[in-house]
Amino acid sequence: MPVKTIIFLVFCFSSTFASEVRDTICNVSDTIDIEKCPSCYGGYFNLWGKTVSNYFAVVDSLSYDKTHIAVLSPVAMTPERDKDETTLHSDRLLLILHNGMEYVFDDVISNDDFSAVTGWEYLEKTDNGFALSREQGNGYKFYYSIYIEFVNNTPYIMRIELSEHNSALTFQRNTIYNYPLSQDPFLLSDYKRGIIDRLR
Repeated sequence: MPVKTIIFLVFCFSSTFASEVRDTICNVSDTIDIEKCPSCYGGYFNLWGKTVSNYFAVVDSLSYDKTHIAVLSPVAMTPERDKDETTLHSDRLLLILHNGMEYVFDDVISNDDFSAVTGWEYLEKTDNGFALSREQGNGYKFYYSIYIEFVNNTPYIMRIELSEHNSALTFQRNTIYNYPLSQDPFLLSDYKRGIIDRLR
């Protein structure tokens, strides 16, 4: 949903071996931050006029016309720091700035580890908007693309494409789910990261 100021809960844990799960508050206005941010991530950087805590790293971004999109990942969940057991982990974020509107989604980007096998999500420009895509697997491959367009400045999912095949290409499957606005509108704000697994 379009926001100027929004507060939401992000569940965080101090390490992959932590015995306690504690929640924190991510306050999104002009600043993207977390409560009780570890001191090693002190400071901020500027991203398209937004102030972002050094707790996050931009792992992919896309800009076109009056639209800016970024995938923000906790530094501890990037390939360079994914073995760090002393820091705080939380959800990856999808930040969208479009025609003066601001959107932050905390349940769209996968929280899986980045690797050559699990892959990672990346942004692509399309004819009418953008896509969030991912490729997974080594021998057996699985791909998906989520096609997103803006209608009245609001992001909608228009189509989800899934594809998978084995290494010998003796098995292949391609599936397309369309979400026409007139029949089955699918707001990006209604998307949850587990939907892809349920669609397979």
